[in-house]
Amino acid sequence: MARTRRGELHDFGDGRGPVLSRNHPNGGGFVEVTAHVDDDAYIAPSASVKEGAAIYGNAMVMDSAIVAGGVLEGAVKVRHHAKVLGGRISGRAEIRDDSVVKDDALIFGSPVIMGKSLIEKQAKIMNSARIVSGTVTDKAEVGGEAIISSGAKVAGRTMVAGKTEISGNVIVDGDSFIEGIDEIDGVLS
Repeated sequence: MARTRRGELHDFGDGRGPVLSRNHPNGGGFVEVTAHVDDDAYIAPSASVKEGAAIYGNAMVMDSAIVAGGVLEGAVKVRHHAKVLGGRISGRAEIRDDSVVKDDALIFGSPVIMGKSLIEKQAKIMNSARIVSGTVTDKAEVGGEAIISSGAKVAGRTMVAGKTEISGNVIVDGDSFIEGIDEIDGVLS
């Protein structure tokens, strides 16, 4: 690999070919020079940070996770094969497994996004919510201790709060507000 004072050429395997990058001092993972990563953050040797991403505080990008755009702030953890392709994630949020966060999504507090979840567009996930192989899209908001799981999709301007659990082959769309319901399971559209 060619080296310069600013870094070395590294191929992230994303089709762009070699780009100017450097190893992060805390963990050794590659960081493209267009990205900003605080020294207190941890970037694992197999993790990647690229394409203008910004990581502040003691956030951790672990395993083979990818952060390509977007902002991480605080004690956020991105792990396993998760991808952050945009959005803003702060607090003690955890993105893991094969989950994807993109576009202008906003995640804060201490939620956990896991399984094969998708958080996109202008969705908001907050408080202690759990998204387990579910989708939250459009301008939907999920907060409190709500759980979206097993293929459920929350879309539109829907707000889900409290201890609500939405799971299975359910699509909640429109201008709905759901709070305090123990469980929605099955087919609902």
